[in-house]
Amino acid sequence: MRAPETPPSLSQGRGSRSCGLTRELVAARPEMTGKNRINNAMAQDDSEELARRAMRARLRHRQRKAQPLTHKVAYIGCSNSQDAVDGYHCSPGNRNYLWPSYDTQGGSIDKWADASSVYWTRYSAMLRKYGQPKYVWVQLCERAYEGAFNTYDQVKMMIANLKHKSSNAIAVVSGINDYSPNPGLCDLMGTASASSAGNGVYDTELWADQLVADKLVRIRGPYLGPLTARLTLKDGCHPNSAGRLLLGKQLRKVIDVLR
Repeated sequence: MRAPETPPSLSQGRGSRSCGLTRELVAARPEMTGKNRINNAMAQDDSEELARRAMRARLRHRQRKAQPLTHKVAYIGCSNSQDAVDGYHCSPGNRNYLWPSYDTQGGSIDKWADASSVYWTRYSAMLRKYGQPKYVWVQLCERAYEGAFNTYDQVKMMIANLKHKSSNAIAVVSGINDYSPNPGLCDLMGTASASSAGNGVYDTELWADQLVADKLVRIRGPYLGPLTARLTLKDGCHPNSAGRLLLGKQLRKVIDVLR
């Protein structure tokens, strides 16, 4: 497992402050215990959701002023992909290449493998708004719990559906972000060991490599994370504002050098 990167600093530039990082970083480290801690965690999640909505409203306003040739990179994935895209747009100095985020919550591999799913309807709506992209960032999000594991065949169907929607786009593929500890932090990643089938992080990283080896995808995308308890909501799976910024900065290192 890779060593954790340094969490974003409170002294980040204007972009991080405008995305509500300072307030949420403080809220991410409760000191209470017992019932008060539970109540405090619930209040934090409510505050996080309000802050996230306000952040996205500010991002939409900023993106309306984007220069030509931006938004040339689309994306498909799940809620963590959506959060990583928000983090990218919150990262000061980004080139605004990525689409703004849209609703990809729950977008596991099997959902994208279904050509008639609502996720492709939402993707098509973004195409109508922003046009066909030059690149598509694909994040593989496995449903690795309740015994409903995804398969590589479903991954290939997901890519085939993408090629049908955006036939000329170049795919850039990543697995789901890593966690520390994994397993143990995010129960959605399954309970298998971190190096065996049935672990969401291990499986999706392996499949991302395999897609490139099979020449179904041209570019291997970034490795994201790891997310720790300090960088996630109380569910241990979804990033808080500091976690989103970490993922966004890692994503930016690949997205902003695409030509």
